[in-house]
Amino acid sequence: APYIASWVQNREIESEKAQLTKLFEEYMDRCITYTGRNLTKICPLPKINQAMSTCYILHGLLGNGEAFAQHQKQLGSEDGPKLLEHIFIYACIWGCAGSLAADKTGDHKELFSRWFRTEFTKLPFPEDGTIFEYKVNEEQNCWQHWSEKILPYVPVHAAVFGNIYVTTMETQRLTAILDLVVPNRRAVCFVGGAGTGKT
Repeated sequence: APYIASWVQNREIESEKAQLTKLFEEYMDRCITYTGRNLTKICPLPKINQAMSTCYILHGLLGNGEAFAQHQKQLGSEDGPKLLEHIFIYACIWGCAGSLAADKTGDHKELFSRWFRTEFTKLPFPEDGTIFEYKVNEEQNCWQHWSEKILPYVPVHAAVFGNIYVTTMETQRLTAILDLVVPNRRAVCFVGGAGTGKT
């Protein structure tokens, strides 16, 4: 896709460009095709939006690439590319399938998760839960369950009931996406039913 090629070309680190090109070729088209043909999204989403969302998330995770390139060098020739692939997979999952519906017609995120696990086995996810329940642990270069990142609820006795906020795995995931794209001046639209953590 021209958008992806242009985005990769504008990256600053040459070795990263080569790795990203290969990863986009390996994962992106298959994920976009599968979600488009077999699954239902919460709202209509053109292929270009899936590609753009993936690139925005990648930019949020990699920055301009310099600090990440240094981190890759420290990890070595085997673990450095593996970390980039973990990060790419995370961005691809959320960019291509973050908008999938989970309602009375079916849990399309669960269906995507099952398909992804069988389609891409190089960096397997743990068996528990769906692939959406994991993030990249950059220090250990592995998948980490979001539940390990949830802060415990500390009650504030003087708080107005409507202002009470309890962190859940879903709100942690959505906040993480926001924190990746908003600082780079990218718009975000969360769509979903009541009580799904949009606010």
